[in-house]
Amino acid sequence: MLQFSLDMEVDPPYAFLILISPPDHIKQAISTLKKNFQNKYNVRTPWSIPHITVAQVLRPKGSFRRFFMDMKNTIRQIRSFDLLLWDYDHFEGSNTLFIDVLNQQDFGKFRMAIEPIRKWHGIKSHYQAPAHGHLTIEKQLPPPVFKKAINEFKRYTYRKQFVVRELTVLCKGMADKKYSIYGKIPLAD
Repeated sequence: MLQFSLDMEVDPPYAFLILISPPDHIKQAISTLKKNFQNKYNVRTPWSIPHITVAQVLRPKGSFRRFFMDMKNTIRQIRSFDLLLWDYDHFEGSNTLFIDVLNQQDFGKFRMAIEPIRKWHGIKSHYQAPAHGHLTIEKQLPPPVFKKAINEFKRYTYRKQFVVRELTVLCKGMADKKYSIYGKIPLAD
């Protein structure tokens, strides 16, 4: 059963997405890959701009503002790093095909930095942080399409590298369809 705090009754909840946004040339290439995949396999899954999710939080805007400022003060101490996108992989349970983040230790620094702040702010539910950094190609695929895609994509390689210099935080109201930029958190150089 979902429980909402009194804050949420006064200040409605918003969905916040904390992410790494790849450079435009990588986003464009992944967008083309997604479109080609959907055309080839005749699937129409929800569309999202290519990104790597660090965390998702459901909070009233007022209480998220305090969380954001504390997170910003901590995250900006993490040094910029090269992120390596490395080959295709999949999650069986959700029928998800993705590009793997090779340097999970660097990616995990964000989760380790956010976790104590999340606890300090009493955020127990309505919070998700992927245990494994990845860039989703398609998710919730029908099982026959998922099996075909795994067999095809395991033959391919994908290797891209870029410097992570900031995290982007997106926000949307529960009735909204699209996210808007809430803020950016620069990393240390």
